[in-house]
Amino acid sequence: MKHKRNLGILFLISVVLSLLGFFSDSDLVVSSMVTKVIEIALIAIVIFIVLAILYFIMSFMLKTSTRVLTKNKKKRESQN
Repeated sequence: MKHKRNLGILFLISVVLSLLGFFSDSDLVVSSMVTKVIEIALIAIVIFIVLAILYFIMSFMLKTSTRVLTKNKKKRESQN
């Protein structure tokens, strides 16, 4: 369940980053409000997917390394 909270935070970060990128863009293209909202949403989704993939890779690596360290510690204790 802690993944839901972390993914929510990642989504908020991606929305903030997409808004910053959108407003810092210096294009003078005149488009409708709907187009702007869709552009911000699509950028946020792409950023969220990248961040979520990185999050799950890091989570998997941390979980795996913790298991290996725990297993090695138990092995050393049983040998003594």
